[in-house]
Amino acid sequence: MNSLYKIISRSVLMTSLIALLLLLMNFFFTLTWLQEHPQDYPMHYRTISDNLILENQQYHLTPEGMNQLQQEFDWAMLLDAKGSIIWSWQLPESLHHDYTLNEVAAFSRWYLQDYPVTIWTREDGLLVLGNMQGSYWKYVLTAPTASMEQLPSYFRSFALLNAVTALLLALLFGVWLYNKLKPISKSITALSVRQPVHLPEKGITGDLNRKLNNASAMLIRQQQKLHQRDETRTRWISGVSHDIRTPLSIVMGYASQLEEDNSLTCQQHQQAVIIRQQSERIKALISDLNLASKLEYGAHPLSLIRFSPAVLIRKTAVAFLNQYQDNSYPIEVEISAEAEATQIIADELLLQRVFENLIGNSIRHNPNGCTIAIDARIVEQQYQITIRDDGKGFPDTVLHSLRTNTSLQQHQDHGLGLTIVQQIIKAHNGIVHFSNISQGGCLVGIQLPCTLD
Repeated sequence: MNSLYKIISRSVLMTSLIALLLLLMNFFFTLTWLQEHPQDYPMHYRTISDNLILENQQYHLTPEGMNQLQQEFDWAMLLDAKGSIIWSWQLPESLHHDYTLNEVAAFSRWYLQDYPVTIWTREDGLLVLGNMQGSYWKYVLTAPTASMEQLPSYFRSFALLNAVTALLLALLFGVWLYNKLKPISKSITALSVRQPVHLPEKGITGDLNRKLNNASAMLIRQQQKLHQRDETRTRWISGVSHDIRTPLSIVMGYASQLEEDNSLTCQQHQQAVIIRQQSERIKALISDLNLASKLEYGAHPLSLIRFSPAVLIRKTAVAFLNQYQDNSYPIEVEISAEAEATQIIADELLLQRVFENLIGNSIRHNPNGCTIAIDARIVEQQYQITIRDDGKGFPDTVLHSLRTNTSLQQHQDHGLGLTIVQQIIKAHNGIVHFSNISQGGCLVGIQLPCTLD
């Protein structure tokens, strides 16, 4: 708070100094100009004079003229050539008399008995328009014609000088303030990417720097704790998975033996098959859980190699076609020539897992069969893969969980397969999008960075 107060006070002080300097400079140049150039208070006395009309040997002021007179003056009178008052309006009592030529010449210098006046010459006399005493300050300044001709150039130079001065002072202040705040800006950027910050805790920003240093230290401690927690969780899941696999392998082994035992009844054989199948399912779930945990916390290193995704897609599709030879799940593969000739650098086994999970998801959730279509092409230096089917599509709740990166645990029928797909694509700096097709079925779009041969 102290640093903020110092910055604001310095800004206010600098702004005040700039304003004061410009004010003094403007006052100096304005005063100089006023001393060299004549000025006159702009009045509409001509309008008043034109609307003062002689009718039937009496002077009459039109409404327009009266309105103008009331707006700008407090009294008025018309003197003839002899100095006699031939018309007046609200004339002060001290001015009710005739005037000699010397008196007229005196008050034509803009004052009549301390009343500020304005004079306008008419054919029939002299129109005197006045205000109350002390209401105006009248002055006279003189200047040669040559000086008046230079007036536009003078004001242009005057305005340019003001602009340059203000700009220069503002620029100097801006540079000073920028140099003070630049380290703070860099520190905030560093904090956003969880990098340590060490700022000097002195000067105008000392208090703010101290708070940023404290925030950096706190974030580092929290990051360390989170990292330790993630490592602990990953190790625990890996340990539990390992501990479960051993007895599960024994169960699966005995189930397989029971399947081959001819002395058992048909029902017992069927029960042994169910035990083995469910054990394999548990084993797969444990494997998925372990993989998902490692991917989430970055504990699964990527085995990056250069390979052709087109070859991997075909190999995976053929494996499923061989498994379902009744043609209930036909798989259509379409790969562009450019995608056919493109290789990417990625973890081949993990991407194979992505394709297996997505194809398997379509098969598992469409027991009556469906057509699966896989398309691969290159779009803006991205290897774009779409996998779609004409089945039931994703439930809305599942789509919401996938798009908001929330847990899919409540959707047990979908398991961890789709979550693992998201994590694998994310680990490869790619993008995956899940959606439903209006005509029926679901669509999964994948984009991966690629290198073109």
